[in-house]
Amino acid sequence: KDLAAYIETFHPREAYGWSELTGLIDGPWKYIRAPKPELYDLSRDPGEETNLAEARPDVLKEEYRRLDALLADKAALKQQLK
Repeated sequence: KDLAAYIETFHPREAYGWSELTGLIDGPWKYIRAPKPELYDLSRDPGEETNLAEARPDVLKEEYRRLDALLADKAALKQQLK
């Protein structure tokens, strides 16, 4: 199985005072944690034109959980390196 890829950008926060964006690319799914969550099936929608967050709450919940776990691991590793 392919590994999920963590994605982030702080540009919206630094340039406009908006929220930063984080997310995962996990198999066919691209999840973006934003004030309005975004979920795309990249295998069917490589141009990210159809946000499936409302249509696929099951996938959204799982990707949200996976991102939380990844961020918790990242925070734990950061503490260990201090």
